[in-house]
Amino acid sequence: LALAAEVAPDETVESISLVVSALGSRPRVVSGLDRIAVGRPLGEVVEAVVQQAHKQCHPLENIIVDPDWRRAMVPVHVRRALREIGAGPAGA
Repeated sequence: LALAAEVAPDETVESISLVVSALGSRPRVVSGLDRIAVGRPLGEVVEAVVQQAHKQCHPLENIIVDPDWRRAMVPVHVRRALREIGAGPAGA
């Protein structure tokens, strides 16, 4: 997972992008994040970003690790990445 976000001094999201890998043959760019996050405080968009990523990420089934488990881990890792840049609850 790779997350990049530009956040203003007032914690407002100026831009955000997210790429998720290990789900298929190539990394997946999660679309629509600017629409749901730009102009809003980072702490208020955590769950919307998590839901957008989960909705768009569907692992291939031809890999040894269970696809349902890999999909369930997307929200966990997105929350952790957002927390690392200063947003979201500590218990994610």
